[in-house]
Amino acid sequence: MGAEMKQQFPGKSKHGGLDETSSVPLYSQLASLLRGKIAAGQWKEGDLFPSETQLVQDYGVSRGTVRQAINQLTQQNLLYRKRGVGSMVTSARIDQSLNEFYDLSTSFGATGLDLLVELKGAKELAPPSTVMDRLRLKTGTRVFWVERVLSARGEVLIVEHIFVPVEFFPGLLAQDLSERNLYELFLREYGFKVNRAQESFEMVEVCRHEALYFGNLLVPLLQHTRVTFDEIRPFEFRRSTIRGDICTYHVEIKVG
Repeated sequence: MGAEMKQQFPGKSKHGGLDETSSVPLYSQLASLLRGKIAAGQWKEGDLFPSETQLVQDYGVSRGTVRQAINQLTQQNLLYRKRGVGSMVTSARIDQSLNEFYDLSTSFGATGLDLLVELKGAKELAPPSTVMDRLRLKTGTRVFWVERVLSARGEVLIVEHIFVPVEFFPGLLAQDLSERNLYELFLREYGFKVNRAQESFEMVEVCRHEALYFGNLLVPLLQHTRVTFDEIRPFEFRRSTIRGDICTYHVEIKVG
């Protein structure tokens, strides 16, 4: 790239002020320039962003440089990829506090996104060992398993797997499990009120099953695991796989 870029950029570029002599990589300069144009309103939320080919022509850089710049903007949630269309401009992002109990579907809905909740599977089964341990279940206990997919803008954002003991939630499969906030259903129909929760987070790669929903994404995935308790016992194990480029978490820590 060095020889090629020196021919195109003898010092500063005539295309938007990119500086080949700078210690800042060209893709980062380009991302910063494009980020400023988004902030200035040149492209608004929902607009189709210029294609890689167009940006190569406009800024006189390589396709690889353009692709890295777009990846950076995507990771910063200024763009999102829509299959068959291209990169779209977005300003919606979930910034979730960990200082209080929350439901991901409600959090995403609060952004104003048109959130679609789809029930993909629900049945009674013998719990996996992890679920047995986390819910403190006795041998032979059965659970209900619920799989849901949450989408917005035609893209899958979250895949949820929810396990609850059959004895606590009789007739659950007859309920509307596409209801956005299942904790409201648990309280209304079964009297289970959330008292506390244990949560963990880790970065993961898309698994073979969830790839059916997420596709071959080049974005980070965050796996959120939760065990939910009422006043005396755990009653739900939930594993949510989340698009990491559209969700951030923060916590406030008091010292002293």
